[in-house]
Amino acid sequence: MDIAELSVRRPVATWMRILIFVVLGALAYTQLPVELLPDISRPSLFVVTSWTGVSPEDLEYQITRPVEDVVATVPGLSSMRSDTSEGSSRVTLEFAPGYDMAQAALDTLQLVQKAQRQFPTDDPTLQAPTVQKFDPNSMPILVLGVSGISDPVRLRSVLTDEVKPILESAEGVGSADVAGGQERAILVQFDSQSLLARGLSSSDLVTALSKENQNVPGGTAYEGTQQLLVRSYGWIQSLQELQNIPVGRANGKLIPLKAVARVADSHLDTTTYQRLNGEPAGSLNIIKQSSSNTVTTVNAVLEKLKIVQQNHPELHFEQIYNQSQYVSNAVHSLQEAAVVGGLLAMAIVLFFLRNFRSTLVVATSIPVSVISTFSFLYLMGYTLNTMSLVGLALATGLIVDDAVVVMESVYRKVEEEDLDPDEAAIQGTRPIVGAVISSTLTIMVVFFPMLLIPGQTGQMFKQFALVVIISMAFSLLDALTGVPMLCAQFIRKPADEKTSPFWKRQFDKWEEWLKALDDSYAKLLKWAIGHRNKILVGGILLTLSSLVFVPLLGFDFMPGSDTGTLRMQVTMPKGTSLEETDKAMQRIESVLAKNKDVAAYLTTVGAGGGGTTGRRDQGNAWIALKDSRKLSSDQVGMRLQGGFSKIPAVRAFPSVMDIVKTIITGQQGQSVEIDIFGPDLAKLADLSADLVDQLKTIPGIQDIRDRAGEPAPEVRWVVDRDKASQLGLSFSQVASALQTASAGTTASYFQDAGVRAPIVVQLSPEARRSTVDMRGIYLTPEVAQGQTSTNSTAGQEDVPRAVQLRQVAKATQAIGYATISRATRQRYAALVSAGEGRALSDITADVTAAMNDYDLPDGYSWDWSTTMKSQSAEFARLWLAGALAIMLIYMLLCIQFENLIVPLSIMMSVPLCTMGIVLALFLTGTPFSVMSGVGCLLLVGISVKNGILLIENTLQARDRGMSREDALLEACPTRLRPILITALAAMLGMVPIAMRGRGGELEAPMAITVIGGLFVSTMLTLVVVPMAYLLLDDFEQRFFKKRKVRGA
Repeated sequence: MDIAELSVRRPVATWMRILIFVVLGALAYTQLPVELLPDISRPSLFVVTSWTGVSPEDLEYQITRPVEDVVATVPGLSSMRSDTSEGSSRVTLEFAPGYDMAQAALDTLQLVQKAQRQFPTDDPTLQAPTVQKFDPNSMPILVLGVSGISDPVRLRSVLTDEVKPILESAEGVGSADVAGGQERAILVQFDSQSLLARGLSSSDLVTALSKENQNVPGGTAYEGTQQLLVRSYGWIQSLQELQNIPVGRANGKLIPLKAVARVADSHLDTTTYQRLNGEPAGSLNIIKQSSSNTVTTVNAVLEKLKIVQQNHPELHFEQIYNQSQYVSNAVHSLQEAAVVGGLLAMAIVLFFLRNFRSTLVVATSIPVSVISTFSFLYLMGYTLNTMSLVGLALATGLIVDDAVVVMESVYRKVEEEDLDPDEAAIQGTRPIVGAVISSTLTIMVVFFPMLLIPGQTGQMFKQFALVVIISMAFSLLDALTGVPMLCAQFIRKPADEKTSPFWKRQFDKWEEWLKALDDSYAKLLKWAIGHRNKILVGGILLTLSSLVFVPLLGFDFMPGSDTGTLRMQVTMPKGTSLEETDKAMQRIESVLAKNKDVAAYLTTVGAGGGGTTGRRDQGNAWIALKDSRKLSSDQVGMRLQGGFSKIPAVRAFPSVMDIVKTIITGQQGQSVEIDIFGPDLAKLADLSADLVDQLKTIPGIQDIRDRAGEPAPEVRWVVDRDKASQLGLSFSQVASALQTASAGTTASYFQDAGVRAPIVVQLSPEARRSTVDMRGIYLTPEVAQGQTSTNSTAGQEDVPRAVQLRQVAKATQAIGYATISRATRQRYAALVSAGEGRALSDITADVTAAMNDYDLPDGYSWDWSTTMKSQSAEFARLWLAGALAIMLIYMLLCIQFENLIVPLSIMMSVPLCTMGIVLALFLTGTPFSVMSGVGCLLLVGISVKNGILLIENTLQARDRGMSREDALLEACPTRLRPILITALAAMLGMVPIAMRGRGGELEAPMAITVIGGLFVSTMLTLVVVPMAYLLLDDFEQRFFKKRKVRGA
């Protein structure tokens, strides 16, 4: 008893098998979390070292280079680069795909500890280096702009002390980062003259405030039978108490703080402005935990936000960026596209079968196979994401194929041999079991090599490939068991079938069309047999002619995703003040306010905006677009760019917030990166500025810029060490006094209702407005501190009570570098661009030509970034997977047919896809990308599957004693309808995905590739493959041996 007979004879068992998988799959579906992409991790480590206040040049020599020297020997390392900015050194290590990152982290940590022995040991602000792994979840999933409180200090306090803790309590939230407003600070603004008159220095104020504002343990005390802790409680309770703190002594009297300084409850110097839709605002960046789900986390945050709004009705929250909304829309629209595609496939089945019962039997296989696959997703710990859903959508058209082949064979037995449905189900299934298994295995084999691809591409498509393989396995099981059983239960003989007059007329009309198609195909095939050489040569020439369009296609690594959000970096000429940059940003805001497609915008001027670190001559913006807009985000950005270009001295280039590329590459708005290598920072800066001016004329990279920013002017106080020593001052004293006077020094913290604010000692603003003012500040030598003019120790060297800064230091202007970048232990400048509006291959070709014409000085060179080169490697791996798939399919066919020549005729269907692929991508203006490559892999399986149906049926006819030509003329028309059903069902299943528009950019290239390639391949396969079989059979009989009947 074979599998078909077993299923037909035991229908209850077959039904229970189906229901078990369906119920388990349905339950699993309700538990699957929703995400945009599968989990993707880069084999990267970061060695981060913090040293507050140290310049990039000093950090590079003392920290970055020693770390690079030791970690260069870590096993598995493929590339290394570093970025050194003020107070921070970060060395990035890239490892080979698939390398054990836990072991890599351990090896790196051991080597970093070795490098740490070379670090300076005399500065407590130098932090120990840390080794961190790459986390794609470190980007915000939700950005909230907050307005409604005009006082920037109170706004920041409310956000930090009240809103932030509530939002961070939401399930799945890792952190809620606050930006904007002004952080509260207790300012102690001293007067140099007052300090001088009392023999004090700014360091005396810092020391006194630190000592006076603290709790000191005092042992224990006994109260009856209780032993209590004793503590001297010294927290400052009010500003008045702070003003009266003694900071020194003169003429036997204590000097209160208010005698030498003004105390104010305010904020530090303004270094940033943030506005929401033109109004002063703050912002909250919500970052989820690594293991949390994006959609559920954002929903939890929005629920907590309702509590916040109840507590603070004056606050207005605007969702500037909501990743979960894009994820949900992308997933739900893909689900709808899959359902619509399935319905279209069923319409095709109904057209060809002309029978509702038969169509219903075939249709049942789709939900059964798809729902059963959900149980596999759940068991593997996968998510419901775009890749898994695309796999299911693709499988929908393929699932139909197995069921249709069985259904069509069974129905022929009922219609032509007048068998009972039970017997027809058994007799119709038996002869095609081998063909169905073989053709299904062909599809599964195509996707198997994708499981072997390393790197980000492999991680992205592994789940996709497994979903297709498992769904096809369920489809095969259902086709060989469920479909025969359902045929026996529901199929009726044509004489017993009751159909309404309307549908009978329609079915008869469709049958006439299909018979006409069968006759036309038979005539074409008969003619082709007499002109086989011309047919084969014509097919080859058509395929080769399509290659003319390949250079016109363009190539991208990954299609861009339209999230409905723009990011923008704003740059002013180097050294521009914060106020002037703010004026320019206000003009940018006026352009945004007038654009009808802009829903909201959050702008930041200066440092610290939106979680990034900038300069006073820079700014950035989040721009949320309306869902009702007719233009794409890229088109809106180009229109906005036209308005920004009219603002003098401003460089502002909006780019689409591309989630997919950001997750895969770890970079936002930097699709193109050109690295200029050389030893001298000044020369690199000059070359970068010159190259930016030349390269920005290339279409697609008008926004090109130096990632580190232009070098900015800075003031350097050069200390005359000899004079300072003679006057009783050390370099550290001068530097400390300068820091306290200009930037301020945090002496302690003011405790207020459970919230603390820093107490910052700083020179009064009017005395530090310029370098001329700073030259007059007083420094007090340590030996002279505490001395009075009337009381000095006999014989003690006469040391001046005060020294002006101008006596020991001179202010000079110089150029400072915000960031020093290195790769393979060489300095480099990175020129970056979003690369939007053109295919990446076209941009790289133009840039390569321009760079080859540019005369770089000796010792300087250029190259593409490691990220761009790794993308080329990912493409190469995909091509390798395709080659492996073709080889495996050929081997599988050789096993099936026990022949080395016959499979070659079937494999002829593979190159026939080329013309359709190229023309479809060219006509739709779609660049070839990784997603298109996946579509090509799918086409290999489907086209070979169609070829198998033609040749397998032909060989069976020859086994019955027919000649080659007669076997082809009988077998090919017989398999015409199943082949057309398979091809049309797969194509129509892809149409909704190709036409999804906004939100479907990732999957559209794959769908377009499948539609175009399958359309042309099917048309050519029906004629070319039979002719290829004839020619190869001639070749085999002439040079090898005569054909034997299979099984003989």
